[in-house]
Amino acid sequence: MVKLSHIKLILFLLFVFLLIRLGIAIFFGGNTVHGGDAGVYNNYANVILQNTNWITKPDFLSHWRAPFYPLIMAIIYALFGLNNFIAVYIIQAVLSTLTFFFIYILS
Repeated sequence: MVKLSHIKLILFLLFVFLLIRLGIAIFFGGNTVHGGDAGVYNNYANVILQNTNWITKPDFLSHWRAPFYPLIMAIIYALFGLNNFIAVYIIQAVLSTLTFFFIYILS
């Protein structure tokens, strides 16, 4: 059985990790696309929000990508503003910290 002090230590470390990730996201994130796939996913999320026929359009640039992540980005953009990369980075930091927590719980 896991001791209560051990769980407190894990939760404290996860909290510190979250603060570091949030600091990096806010300090280095900015509101620009940093290249790579980020620009493609950003465009995909913007197309989803424009209510265009993005699902069946064969010449859509990202039609071969899975739509789950761009749908999440579109929801974040709908809630916090279009092209709000800081909000995306913050939510990613929270989700990655929760992932570490769930991995700990399962192990």
